[in-house]
Amino acid sequence: MRGVFCEARVVALSECGTHAIIGAEIGPCTTGETTLARELFKRLTEGMLLLVDRGFCGYDLWQAATATGAELCWRTKSNAVLAVTQALPDGS
Repeated sequence: MRGVFCEARVVALSECGTHAIIGAEIGPCTTGETTLARELFKRLTEGMLLLVDRGFCGYDLWQAATATGAELCWRTKSNAVLAVTQALPDGS
C-alpha cells in the first residue's frame, strides 16, 4: 500500500550570513512561486538587500519589490534583452 503525501510549495526569505529564515509562505503545489514571493515582500524594509533568482522574472514583480524600499539584485535569464540605462566607468 502506498502512502498519501501532501504536496506544498514553500518560498522563503532568509538572511545570507546566518541563513536564518526571516519569513516563509506556504501554499498548495498549484500555487506558483512568484505568487507566494509577492507575500514575502511585506517583510522587506528599507536598507535590506534582496537577492532574487532568475525564475522570478517579471516587471510587475520587480515593481512590487522596489516599492518596499529594499535594494534589489535580480538575476535574469541569459537570453533576456534588457535596455542599458547607464554605462558604468568599468564598462559594465
